[in-house]
Amino acid sequence: MSELIVGFQVMVSLAGHLQNIESEKQKLRSQVRRLCQENAWLRDELADTQQRLQQSEQRCVALDEERTHLQFMNEMRKYDPESSQQVAHYHCRHHHNHHHYLLFLQKSSQVEPCQISWL
Repeated sequence: MSELIVGFQVMVSLAGHLQNIESEKQKLRSQVRRLCQENAWLRDELADTQQRLQQSEQRCVALDEERTHLQFMNEMRKYDPESSQQVAHYHCRHHHNHHHYLLFLQKSSQVEPCQISWL
């Protein structure tokens, strides 16, 4: 009869152990699902951030080209004594992801605005 009791205790112990293992497997599966979701979210965030970085770099290049062009135009005005145009004001504003540049050219006492749009 003691063999029967020992066998029963072993079976109860084994059943408890198997239940613990199954519970642990469920926890691990849940954690894997959560990690997969988090990984997908991080990939989306990375792609979005890379796209914003690329757009920012493109804007920087466009602004640098515009600055270089304006510097060149200012230098050309220095060497053109007959030119009555002088840069009076340069204003940059951001509007719907496009940069609009307002360049006001002064001719004698009259100020004329002209708008140049860059993507």
